[in-house]
Amino acid sequence: MPLDPSIILQAGRDIVPLKDPSEIADEQSARQLRQIQLQLAQQGMADDQAYRSVLRSGAQGADQIAALQRAGLGKQSMEAARFQTEQQKAQAERGKVAAEAMKNGAAMILSNPTEENAIRTLSDVAQQYQLPTQIVDNAKARIYSARNDPNQLRQLAQGWGADAEKVLGKFTTENLGGTLQTQRVNPLTGQLEIAASQAKTVSPDSLLSAQTSMANNSATIANSARTANMTDTRARELAVLKAQEMAQNRRSSEDSKNTANLEKKVTAFSTQLDKTNIPQFEALLGDIEAEVSKYSQRGDIPGYGATGSLPQFLLSSEGKELRQKIAQLQNLTLKDRSGAAVTNQELQRYLNEIGTGAFANDKQLLTGLAQVRRNLNAVKQNVVAGVDDATLNEYQQRGGIALQRGPAANAAPQKQAGKSNSFEAAKAADTAAMEAELRKRGVIP
Repeated sequence: MPLDPSIILQAGRDIVPLKDPSEIADEQSARQLRQIQLQLAQQGMADDQAYRSVLRSGAQGADQIAALQRAGLGKQSMEAARFQTEQQKAQAERGKVAAEAMKNGAAMILSNPTEENAIRTLSDVAQQYQLPTQIVDNAKARIYSARNDPNQLRQLAQGWGADAEKVLGKFTTENLGGTLQTQRVNPLTGQLEIAASQAKTVSPDSLLSAQTSMANNSATIANSARTANMTDTRARELAVLKAQEMAQNRRSSEDSKNTANLEKKVTAFSTQLDKTNIPQFEALLGDIEAEVSKYSQRGDIPGYGATGSLPQFLLSSEGKELRQKIAQLQNLTLKDRSGAAVTNQELQRYLNEIGTGAFANDKQLLTGLAQVRRNLNAVKQNVVAGVDDATLNEYQQRGGIALQRGPAANAAPQKQAGKSNSFEAAKAADTAAMEAELRKRGVIP
């Protein structure tokens, strides 16, 4: 059977020729690349949605970072951590500058411990460094409560300076050299990448402590090695010198502990004393005594004597001020170190007579003030009972109010028959001595 010639002509129709293997590989790679790009786009959309959800949740600080990590947003969590770190550094830098300013302000107050200078210095620092209003108001209140007393203003400035030093000690760091790196595995490429890098730093006190510890350990090892070979006289002499040095170091350590213990005692006693109202009572009584001393020679103390019957609104400004101070003195409640009110009926009686005696003459007022002073001294003697001499002396050397111990509690008792007379005689002698001292100062004629 003869062949149909059209078969030969139709041999190449509708037949797809075979592709080269390299072309097939290129097409497969292109398809895989498109799939990866699609997956990345979908993952990016999912990450954006998760990131917006975390932001809408209102999480802040470490909670926000933890939420981003739980959502698988590693890059965003590291960026948030970096941003928060930079914010903290900026805030710390501002705090450091403010602490340095407070330290300098405290030094300025110490150089001129007056109420005007202290308020002006505090206002300048607060305005320049935007200190919180509440902190500034509290500091001003403490300055005003010092009543322009240089000693109390110095104590306030010293306390602020010490607080500033503590704050500044937290900011300084030492560079140890090198860096710390955090690495991760890229999920797409499988290669290691550096996720974070920071310098190795440490605070100066920690560095000094580590260096001291290493030096001590090295010294201990060296001393042990030398001790094992001490066979000659010179080696024994060195051992004696080393023992003496160690003993001296122990004594120095004990002295440091004693100093720290004394510091705690003085601070505790000063705090207790402030709560008794005795320093405030002493300052107010001193102001009243100084005020009436201006008129002790010529009489006519404002608000008393000839003007004692006048109502408050008819008095001179000096008379109003004196009456107000005496009223403030009357309203102060003296307490012991435990916080209980002091029971002194004689002191309260004289305070009532001074505060309500509108028709009292000058002499009665001066006598009453002298009795108030005598009774205040008795209260002060009771307050220092139980306080050791070292604490009391250190407190007064730092500018505290004058305090004096009373008669020894274990003094030999007087005979019962003459006990009452001796007490009255001692009371009269105290009153006479106080009046003599007030005359010497010009408080009473």
